[in-house]
Amino acid sequence: MRQRSLSGCAAAVLVVGCLFLAAGEVQASSAHLGLAASSEGRSVVGASRTYIYRITRPDGSHIVRIIGGDKIDDVKKSLKEDYADAMKKWAEARREWAKIERRRPYPVPKPVSAVAKRLARAVADDERRAKAVERYKDKLEVWNVCIIKAMDGSRTAEAIRRDKMLRVKTKLMSEYAEAFLEFIEARKDDPDGMKGAKPPGKPIIVVRKSGIRDADTADRLAATLSAKLNPEPREDDDG
Repeated sequence: MRQRSLSGCAAAVLVVGCLFLAAGEVQASSAHLGLAASSEGRSVVGASRTYIYRITRPDGSHIVRIIGGDKIDDVKKSLKEDYADAMKKWAEARREWAKIERRRPYPVPKPVSAVAKRLARAVADDERRAKAVERYKDKLEVWNVCIIKAMDGSRTAEAIRRDKMLRVKTKLMSEYAEAFLEFIEARKDDPDGMKGAKPPGKPIIVVRKSGIRDADTADRLAATLSAKLNPEPREDDDG
């Protein structure tokens, strides 16, 4: 792990990238979205009708929540503000990148539009309502087994839920942007000392198998693939 302090622009790119990722966690809270729902998908039944919604956050991930009809306008307004804030942070990071590196485009992907899609009306019965929410949550459990090539060239396999692919890519590319800007600035400060040094490699994510409906199966396939990518060295046979 690097112990030295970051340069101004590189640090700015990293901080903005981290803020963008952290925003997804903030948006997940029911209080922030104005949702009248608990972790089990239960809601307080008021005078207005309640509906099951799928929330898409700026980092591309999805959550399922029950929202009262009198609250949905506030939720949509909050999501719109979240998206605008994420785009502002992304644009600031891109400008910091362009101050140092003009030839390569900013590698961190843009946030996606944050929206609330109505899926169904939530029934009054608590048990039936909770089961309905669980059914829609289960539909989000679709996994990809991916090969990830890191900046140093090493390769690993990982099971990633389909709606969280953008989040993983954003994290990888934010770290790459930070490391790349550090390299460029170090080369400018000490061209002789950096002579022959190579910049960090751009991370790559390749989907090897998609559409897996079971998380345990996806983890098992990823572990098998990782073992093939990084076989353990064989011990010499003394016999």
